[in-house]
Amino acid sequence: MFLCYNIFIMKQVYITPIFNQACPDVWDDFIAIQSAAMEYNYNTLMSNSDWQDKLKNYKSKLSKYPHSFAYGAYYGNKMVGYIKGYCRRNCAHIDELFVLPKFQKLNIGTRLLSKADSARFFGVSSMELIALPSAIPFYKRCGWAVSFGNINKMIKRPAIGVCRFVPLFNANKATVEKCNKIAQQHGAVFNPDAINVLHLPAYAFFNFNQDLCAYAIDGAPVVVDSRVKFPELIFKTMNTEIRARQNISSR
Repeated sequence: MFLCYNIFIMKQVYITPIFNQACPDVWDDFIAIQSAAMEYNYNTLMSNSDWQDKLKNYKSKLSKYPHSFAYGAYYGNKMVGYIKGYCRRNCAHIDELFVLPKFQKLNIGTRLLSKADSARFFGVSSMELIALPSAIPFYKRCGWAVSFGNINKMIKRPAIGVCRFVPLFNANKATVEKCNKIAQQHGAVFNPDAINVLHLPAYAFFNFNQDLCAYAIDGAPVVVDSRVKFPELIFKTMNTEIRARQNISSR
């Protein structure tokens, strides 16, 4: 009975990208989940001053590293876990991954961690994080390795040679150039402010060579590179994924 209940809960939890981390309550949700997890797993309490310091740190880091990414795990409308990080140079740094105690051991952490792999499509050749000692076995099971000379530092080399539909949390210079070229083929204009300033939901499709070959912003039609041999497959893939994510987010 307990196993069946856990499987039911696992199926009800959905994971979605958080395009605007600074929107109301998102950071408070992050801190509340982290606080509960740290108290449960490590008997560590977070004070009000700690809470305020975390909020300031989130704001500062988001400003310092514009290519930040975050995914939330939701049960109904309640965030029950999250992962966040940022890309710097050619490395993706995972700085936080926490799940509420009640929802731990339901594969949510593994699912969240796998989402961070999307960072590899933006010039990232490696990923790293600092793990708490008790979490090292978990990260090893997820394909991460301990860095030589630093037992708490975990590293991973993202796989290559795959195509992927990924969220665009930030349109950097390279992304803007690629999207502009695709837009111009169709007599359109790519507006990076829709992503970088308004934080509208945006997605891109990368081929096996990790070339950006299609994008879509906030429900607008998918724009595909005219040089793609089978554009209908990309249209179908992206539209299906976008509709699924819209349905999830509207729950």
